Amino acid sequence: MGQVFARRWVERLGDQSHLQKLSGMYPRIPHRVDGELLRYAARFGLLAHKDDQIDERDRYAIRAGFWKEIGVRTGVEHAPVGE
Repeated sequence: MGQVFARRWVERLGDQSHLQKLSGMYPRIPHRVDGELLRYAARFGLLAHKDDQIDERDRYAIRAGFWKEIGVRTGVEHAPVGE
């Protein structure tokens, strides 16, 4: 899910030079982008609980997918955080 979001997000990104800057921010995803990422995941059915919240494990997986795709685009491999 995170990779799909990242692909679409990068396609909307006008200036591709921002990708390198974003890659350098790893493991922190900018707040606005992170919120959009989690809303995207929620919208497409990744709600793991009845209380409409994405649990912490799923958040890590979604964010890891995001960074994996950013790494593919920039040629920078990011080590998983929290494992």
